[in-house]
Amino acid sequence: MAKPNKNATLGQGGRFAAVAKAAGGGKKGAAIAAAAGRKKYGAKKMAQLAAKGRHAAKHGLGFRDKEMGEHMDSERHGG
Repeated sequence: MAKPNKNATLGQGGRFAAVAKAAGGGKKGAAIAAAAGRKKYGAKKMAQLAAKGRHAAKHGLGFRDKEMGEHMDSERHGG
């Protein structure tokens, strides 16, 4: 899971992690964060964000480094 950061851009998981931690952590916190996200963004958008996160985790993709402007693991992916 991403590091808790309530100011993270949408799709990086930081907001989700921050809400989950504030809600008590563990499975209960994640369930509360997911319910809040579905209420705010809708089921379709939350499903898209979850799919994006699963894809990034499966393929070991890093998030964009704001200072560098490129993927943090660009050497491994030839970019």
